[in-house]
Amino acid sequence: MVICGKIQSIGVFISVVVFLPLMTHAQSEVKIYQDADAYMRQEKYDLAVDAFQYISDLPDVKYKSTISALLSKKYRYRSIDTYLEFEAEKGKDPLYYYWLGKIYLRRNILSKASEYLNQFLQMSEGMNKLDSYRQEAQFKLQFVNAAETSMAVTPLESPINSNFAEMSGVLFDDETRLLFASDRLEEGKFDIYVTEKGPYGWNTPNVISQSPVEVDHLNLLYVRGTFMYYNQQSSQLNEMEIGAKDWKVLSAVETLDLAGVQHIYMNKYKTRLIFSKPTEENGLEIFESLKLRSTGEWMEPVLISPQVSSRYNEDYPYLTDDNKRLYFSSDRPGGLGKRDIYYSEFDDVKNVWGPPINAGIPINTVDDDFDFRVSSDNEAVFSSDRIESTGDYDLFVLQVKK
Repeated sequence: MVICGKIQSIGVFISVVVFLPLMTHAQSEVKIYQDADAYMRQEKYDLAVDAFQYISDLPDVKYKSTISALLSKKYRYRSIDTYLEFEAEKGKDPLYYYWLGKIYLRRNILSKASEYLNQFLQMSEGMNKLDSYRQEAQFKLQFVNAAETSMAVTPLESPINSNFAEMSGVLFDDETRLLFASDRLEEGKFDIYVTEKGPYGWNTPNVISQSPVEVDHLNLLYVRGTFMYYNQQSSQLNEMEIGAKDWKVLSAVETLDLAGVQHIYMNKYKTRLIFSKPTEENGLEIFESLKLRSTGEWMEPVLISPQVSSRYNEDYPYLTDDNKRLYFSSDRPGGLGKRDIYYSEFDDVKNVWGPPINAGIPINTVDDDFDFRVSSDNEAVFSSDRIESTGDYDLFVLQVKK
């Protein structure tokens, strides 16, 4: 009896030793699945894909992983066919069409995005548990339905855009020379490049900066024939002379104290500064300062408008030459992507800036869009990491169709 009891005890012990790791593994998979599901709801799709790959036995893992991949930045170039394979299994579920609409919107295929988001709304009518998804679909459709068809956005071709990041594009007055920053030589470290447009397109860019700069310190301006570079580390705005293969400082621009300033706009008369700067109450806010003609001194900076400000970040200000429209980027709620491009129009009668207006599609996408600069009556340059990007951030040109 003692021997039998010992054998039974050993058997129980072995069962526990074998079963506990299995149970712990199963519990671990459930926790990872919950985390991955939460990442999907938060639209952190890259993290969701990475989490789903550690799960094997739970339902809908492949389905949700495919959705996350097609909506992510890291895996977004995968074929939509990988999702369409689930139609036979999921086609009766309204959410299948919700996700399909979002996937097409991610690719800027607006007709398909509209078709499937509307199909989701029809199928989900009266389903209270899907109310949050319905609100999101209706919100996205507002952008899709209001998309501006008189504009076209195209990436600047190679050799300007590369597999790395290109930002802060500045077209010169004649639009045959372009200045921009890229980290193609060392990821995360940006050099300044200049290129000229030849008979067959843009020539190979030349590095003109003496040393790389951090991305947060990029601020290139072109003011009435003068190139300027604002160095955040020294809080100094310098006029530069641009050569074919180098640049040199001509003089420091006398302005107000620029400590803490992020990005600057200066008007063509060099009498108005508009810039973003962090505040204690909110994030980045946009200020302006005017230069007094009588003394040549700069006035104390003031918030450009309470209408423009939010509790979030307003950055990359740009004022059109007629002083009528202020462009800026913001991560405020209600946008289409991470940062959207907005504009505010000046009311001459009331002498105030109007409420910000989202520039909409095709300028904005579900990705990151910022640093919008008008280069002519029908053209503008800005930065984006939208799906048409060949690398990280690329330079894009907006053209108004005539």
